[in-house]
Amino acid sequence: MPSNYTQHILVLGDHATNTRCFAETLLASVPENDIRYTFVHPNAAQILLRLTGLDYVETGFTGQRFTDVLKTADGVICLKPIETGIGEKLIPQLEDAGIKRVLFCTREGNYQPPAERALLSIHQTVHALIKSNLDWTLLRPTTIFGSYDDPFKALEKSFKSKKKKLLIVGKKTAKNFVQPLHESDFAQAILKAFPNARTFRQTYKISGYKPLRIGFVLEQICLINHVRFKVLPFWGMHRILPKWVYIARKNQPLKIRKLRRSIIATHEKAFQDFGFTPLAAPDFMKGNTDA
Repeated sequence: MPSNYTQHILVLGDHATNTRCFAETLLASVPENDIRYTFVHPNAAQILLRLTGLDYVETGFTGQRFTDVLKTADGVICLKPIETGIGEKLIPQLEDAGIKRVLFCTREGNYQPPAERALLSIHQTVHALIKSNLDWTLLRPTTIFGSYDDPFKALEKSFKSKKKKLLIVGKKTAKNFVQPLHESDFAQAILKAFPNARTFRQTYKISGYKPLRIGFVLEQICLINHVRFKVLPFWGMHRILPKWVYIARKNQPLKIRKLRRSIIATHEKAFQDFGFTPLAAPDFMKGNTDA
């Protein structure tokens, strides 16, 4: 990054894998020459190892050193999801430091922390943001894959650790839809939304490449891991389902008869305001179609 910059943006890192993916996406996106990005994380040097052209500060998100770093910034991108409570802690610090622009995100579709606690924390933080004088943006993605908390990889890991040979799913659940979003697409959405004034004080629900039936997703994962997959006409054996299926069944994100309208509604606002278009298809879709 050049030294004669006009904007200094802090990127508050989260888990190493997600932060690394964001940093790689940032470097590949050819950022504006007058913007300097500084990554803030206790292990920033290790996360950004061998990535040249990015500044970093090794510190947590509390204490005097972090306060001093905030005073040098013009904006903040927070990769740590707000369901962890970071939003409510950070908002007064940003206002005290005179920072106006901030972007927050969630990862509640990946179930860390549990959904009920996550939704409460998100609700409280959004109210705090509305009352603040910040130019904030909140991105709420669907289930994210290609990350450290990838629910599909977690399901595969459970197959191997517990030596499961069979996965049973109820018929109603199998017909519901999910729209997984890749980590790299999520990083690109953050970079596109942050500089756009149309996104100020807005919340965006963003989703992935295409809607997929839960039955199709589970069947493909089972096929890869040599596990039998069976759909039953009743809701039985639900306790052996992966956690990310529960919210898809409860919220029923897409219905077959409203599928086309649902896809447009999901992406229209984000596309119009900051040109978000997901590109990465899930790995298990290679050579397959969702009928």
